Amino acid sequence: MTIARIRCAELWYHVYGQSGPWVAVIQGGRHMASDLEETAKRISKSGYRVLVFDRLNSGRSSIDFNKSEPEEDGHIKDLAALLKHVGAKRAFLLGRSGGARIALKFTLSYPETVRGLFLWGISAGETAYRFLDNYYFGKNLRACQNGGMAEVCELEHFALMIKARPKNQRILMAIDPAQFITVMKNWRAVFAIGAQYRIMGVSNKQLVSIKTPTKIMPYIDPLHPMQATRFAHKKISTSDLHAFSTTDQDASLLEATAAESFCEFANKRRKTMSGHFPSL
Repeated sequence: MTIARIRCAELWYHVYGQSGPWVAVIQGGRHMASDLEETAKRISKSGYRVLVFDRLNSGRSSIDFNKSEPEEDGHIKDLAALLKHVGAKRAFLLGRSGGARIALKFTLSYPETVRGLFLWGISAGETAYRFLDNYYFGKNLRACQNGGMAEVCELEHFALMIKARPKNQRILMAIDPAQFITVMKNWRAVFAIGAQYRIMGVSNKQLVSIKTPTKIMPYIDPLHPMQATRFAHKKISTSDLHAFSTTDQDASLLEATAAESFCEFANKRRKTMSGHFPSL
């Protein structure tokens, strides 16, 4: 297990592959990096170094509910610092669902760092907002308000964090419930503002401003409507749309399909670069 000290937090990460351009894979929700482990391994076998990591407050990484910054802003800064830590001056980004949103926001903040952007499943719409508002914030707030941090520890997400990193239980139990509630409410308010956009978390003006080569692959369910994929493709002038077929929604094939689609996109980018193909 590899831990990096990033912005006063401990982030778990792993790199698949020994050489080649860097790729940062960003999973959705509050999932662990293992959620896209198969995708990362497949991409690394095609000549890439693939960085996967557990974000702050998830998986094997540390817990911090004292930061005043919006949650996703913190994840973006952490990724920038983690890329620097591993020596990646530039990288492709692959993000799924909530990870796609973070990848978009990272590209807006650090466009010079992003070699190419692969968006797999874009969250949008009222159904997605209602579900994610409860998933990210609602159930955590109810647990804390009803039973304090002891009940928070029993929630599936935090129970998994404790299992993966036992000292997280002590850290969670030491948090003032009032502080936890305040942070959750603040993050929830920021999330609600971003959910008003056609593409959750990113305004139309921001989408149009993206000039990074991009490929978008649908992940069609009520949280990731096809309309959102088409809208993002329309607004990002440098984007291509993955050739969609019904087999792309076969759960057993999804990670293989995404890895293949990403490599097709990234290999094309490498060929269009002038001179030799730098590894960094």
